[in-house]
Amino acid sequence: MEVHDVHPPVEDRVGKARAVAGKASLPLERRAWAEVPSLSVRIMCEVSRDHGLDPEPLLRAAHIPVDLLARGEGRIGWRQELAFQQAFAAATEHRSEIWVETGTRYQFPAFDSLGSAMIVAPTLRHWRELPATVDMYYSAVTYHTFDEPETGSSGVEIRLPSDVPPSSPFYRFSVCRDVAAMAAVLNDLWNGPFPLDRVELPMASVPPALTKLVGRKAVLSRNAARIGWRSELLDVPLPRSNRLLYDVYASRAGHADDWVRPSLKLDQQVAAILGRPGSAGMTLTDIAHELSVSKRTLQRRLDECDVSFRELREAACLREACRLLADTDLSVSEIAAQLAYVEVASFSTAFRRWSGATPSQYRQHNRRPGDSDPLFGLPLSLAVD
Repeated sequence: MEVHDVHPPVEDRVGKARAVAGKASLPLERRAWAEVPSLSVRIMCEVSRDHGLDPEPLLRAAHIPVDLLARGEGRIGWRQELAFQQAFAAATEHRSEIWVETGTRYQFPAFDSLGSAMIVAPTLRHWRELPATVDMYYSAVTYHTFDEPETGSSGVEIRLPSDVPPSSPFYRFSVCRDVAAMAAVLNDLWNGPFPLDRVELPMASVPPALTKLVGRKAVLSRNAARIGWRSELLDVPLPRSNRLLYDVYASRAGHADDWVRPSLKLDQQVAAILGRPGSAGMTLTDIAHELSVSKRTLQRRLDECDVSFRELREAACLREACRLLADTDLSVSEIAAQLAYVEVASFSTAFRRWSGATPSQYRQHNRRPGDSDPLFGLPLSLAVD
């Protein structure tokens, strides 16, 4: 029997969300990462507004700046991501249709290189290996493949950490959102309704919205959530199959710096952000905005680390310049512009000061950045990891 949701007053739900996030009881410290893209939170905020729920109290409860929604792309802490998910789950506890709709909005482009690899996966066997081997950084769950020869069923199993109570809103939200996301992605991947064999849910009831999405294949289970299909479909070529592009994007996804590793010192964290491809030209204000601190506070904390932002930025610019000169056909003027130099001459002078060679000389020797011996006396003091 389907159990329909009862909607408490919005004020009660937001108050509960504040309390849940305020406790910051986040047992999910299994990740070794500190920061993630803010897109996931932005998606949940968009869904909240579409359903008449103000997301600003949820952002405050998770200690995320409210102006995040007006910034465009940005990054937040992994603990902030989890805190927002907990607050969102608590505020929408009796609106499981919101959880399901949220999942359907995590489409392929939301996952960058990983999403590109998924959409051109040669077969379902290739597709399901991606979430099982590459970190799906928007979710607290882990993904595992399964094959059952005795039933002829294959698919993906979704697990949450053992210390997350199955009865908690956060657990139920995570299951609903991720199952809905996977079902929607499979429909897109298949170019039509995907022939699901079975959807198992470790919940007290099947949300009506999820039944509508996956059909009557959804059943209750005491074990982990599973989404499965007939095993003979594993090696059927998919509509947009492209092995070459799949290999390229899967490799990129495996090495993508979508997360910034935690640092004992702020200077290491700033260096990691500047070291992302295309980010070497960021200003002190840009970095402060991304770290959700004031420019003055960031400057003071860098001073305490006995390092200047200029030194960190020059190191990042050198590494990025070397990479672009060795690995791309961009002109020196284009590289200078990408590194935020107004004049090409200024960039060339700076590069020669850093490396002892002109950009053209460096390109001519075609040495890749990161080689053990610096070319033309490349100063080791600038080789920031």
